[in-house]
This record gives sequence, structure tokens and C-alpha cells, in this order.
Amino acid sequence: MKILWLGCGDIGNRFGKYVCDSHQCFGVRRQIANVQPPLIPIFADILDRENMYSVMSNDFDIVIVTLTPDEYSPSGYWTTYFEGASSIKYALDNALKKPKLVIWVSSTRVYRDANEVTVDESTPLVNSDEYVKALVCAENKINSYDGKTVIIRFSGIYGEHRCHLLHSVLNGFGGNVSSDTWTNRIHIEDCVRFIAFLVDRYVDGSVLENLYIGTDNVPVKQTDIRFWLAKKLNVTLDKKIEGSHKGYRLKNNLLLGTGFKLKYPSYKEGYENIIEKIDLNLP
Repeated sequence: MKILWLGCGDIGNRFGKYVCDSHQCFGVRRQIANVQPPLIPIFADILDRENMYSVMSNDFDIVIVTLTPDEYSPSGYWTTYFEGASSIKYALDNALKKPKLVIWVSSTRVYRDANEVTVDESTPLVNSDEYVKALVCAENKINSYDGKTVIIRFSGIYGEHRCHLLHSVLNGFGGNVSSDTWTNRIHIEDCVRFIAFLVDRYVDGSVLENLYIGTDNVPVKQTDIRFWLAKKLNVTLDKKIEGSHKGYRLKNNLLLGTGFKLKYPSYKEGYENIIEKIDLNLP
């Protein structure tokens, strides 16, 4: 099959090693030098509808979308996610050969103000701010496509190049974090593996759900993960950070129900792997 990855960054480039032996894979972005083999690079501006229509005219069977806003502001979210989804939807609707499957990667940020502490795919959304509204409107735009669509809402993605929490702890921040604050995470490699797993299942004829929460098996309190990391890194948390959202506990029953096996089922396996791989200049 021909697979098109729109917004081909770190996740898209990692995807290639899992499926490109069996399928022809293309990666779209504005900086095509950053699209890594075995993906075939295509230059395009996703916000340009005619540009997207031209790309989509190449008879793709599966389209996967991972967009990153140019700026983390309400306007940045609306431009990247909603306008991006609108442009992609226009191209999908007008393609002579319509893709059979569209996978849209979203975020569990949509649950920010949910009225429940434990959250799954059935939890009602509360569109309380412009970030949430932009994400939800983008999902709705993609879901209006006539073909099969799957939305994956990933929680906090971390990995060897996504070490914000690790460096925060390494610098001593977080001793004042509330014990009531929840956080949910998933290793980037498991994000990639889950997308590839869904593609394989679809090709094999399995029926996919329309929505999955992509997170690991262990929601964790901010205090627990920070003090666990501090012990691993041999540092003291003696600096304060600003108060954060109280969060929620995400359930991944639908993800596990597919038969998918997480390589890093909790933050412990994931961060231990990262600490082994990178030079943190530990004391």
C-alpha cells in the first residue's frame, strides 16, 4: 500500500523502520531534508489547499497526520490544527482515488477540564479554552471525511529527544509539586509502534475503533515521578515550580484491547532506558 505521512517529524521518521519493508511510504513537510529514508520526501505546505490537493492526487491508500504548531498559542493551535485539518479534508474530498484510512494524531489536552478524575474515550469533553476548542474542531473536521478515520489522542510524549521533565528534575525543580497532581505519559517509540500496529491491523482486515487514548499503563502523581527521577539521578529537588493543572488519570483499555503490547508500560522502564542512552552529566 501507499502510505502518506503529513507533518513528517520525529514520529513519522521513526515509523519508516516498522512498515516501509511492506509498504511504500512518503513523508510530507516543508523542510524535506529532514525526512529520513526509507520514507520518500515530498515538499508541501499543509495549509495550502491546492498544494495538498496536488499531493493527494498520487493515489494514497492510507494517510497519517501529525502536526506541530509553529507557536504554542491559541492562534497557533487554530492555524495549525484546524486550518491544517480543513486543508487536508479539502484534498481528501477532492481526490480522485480517496484514501481508505486516515489516522489523525491529536492530544489528551482535550480532557484538560473534564469533570472526571478518571478519563477514557467515553468521557465528555469540556471545551473550556481555545487550545481545546482548536483540537476538537480539527478532530471533528477530519471525522467528517467519508472514509475510515481514526483519532489517536496521545498523552505526554517523552523520549531521548523529549527530556523536558528529566532536565527539570536534573536542575532540582519540583520539590513543591502538589501530591494531588496527576500526569500521564507515553514513550515516543510506543507512539510509533501503536500507529504501525493499527496500520497492520487495518491492512489485515481488522475493524478499528474511531478513537483511542494513547498512554502507558501507569498514571502517576507528579510528586512520585519527580522524586523517583531525583533518586535515579542523585539530585535534590530544592527549587520551586509554578503550580500546574491537577490533571487526571487516563485509562488505555481500548489500546490494550487491540492486543498491542507496550514496550515501555510505565514511566520507570521508559526513563531508565533514556538515562542509559544519553549523557546527562550526572553528579
